[in-house]
Amino acid sequence: MQKRYFFLLMFCISSCLFFTTCGLDQFYLLEEPTVVHNTSYDTTTDFLLWYVDFETNETQNSDYYPSKKNAFTFLGTEIYYKIYNSASTLATHRSAISNVNTTSSYSAAATRMIETYHYQALGTNPEQNWTPFVECREKNQRVRIRLKSYGTNPTEELAAGIIIDNETKNVVPYRNGNRYSFDFFNDAEDTASDTPNREPEATDDNSGDYWYTQGTDTETYYVQLYAVAVGRDNNYTPSYSLVLDLGTIPIKKGE
Repeated sequence: MQKRYFFLLMFCISSCLFFTTCGLDQFYLLEEPTVVHNTSYDTTTDFLLWYVDFETNETQNSDYYPSKKNAFTFLGTEIYYKIYNSASTLATHRSAISNVNTTSSYSAAATRMIETYHYQALGTNPEQNWTPFVECREKNQRVRIRLKSYGTNPTEELAAGIIIDNETKNVVPYRNGNRYSFDFFNDAEDTASDTPNREPEATDDNSGDYWYTQGTDTETYYVQLYAVAVGRDNNYTPSYSLVLDLGTIPIKKGE
């Protein structure tokens, strides 16, 4: 009889090593977006290509769909961005994020992106409180984002805006906080006629959405973007997938 109780005790102790009921964190693995239809780089010169076009990866996160009302919920896909005035600094940060964007260090890339380099969640105008940017619809969605308009009367193809599954949304991409657009030089008319435009402002700690490198020309800015699947548990503890590099959008004075 004593032997039976001993084994029961050992089973309970072993269970505590694996389940969160004993106070340990439980990890949820989300699948990241993988399909990109258009990629722009800091060296891309054709403004027709200065946009983001990718697909969310919701079907592979179906175990965590909101409709299943589980302890952990897949919320959707967040878009993170950072503004640089130095293509060299951007390349260094992008390489550092890429180096840890592996299944062996699962959330390290998102952590480095958000906590180390202070990437910010993309906003919109009018303020819509899109959190995450692409809410889970329990199906993969194709997302196209153009940060800045080109021309005084831009066509839909060249206008700042967001298109999801071929539906044009009545919003313009804004910087985090939904206050300022990405038309830093006021070179074109955005969809919203009252769009407030201003150049990024340098800070000492680079903790905002702009990483300023001293001694670098500021007639060209580079906006680096990433997509990441996000979710949270019942305690509102967030989890992130690996990140998808969406590319870099140059924003040039006079263009």
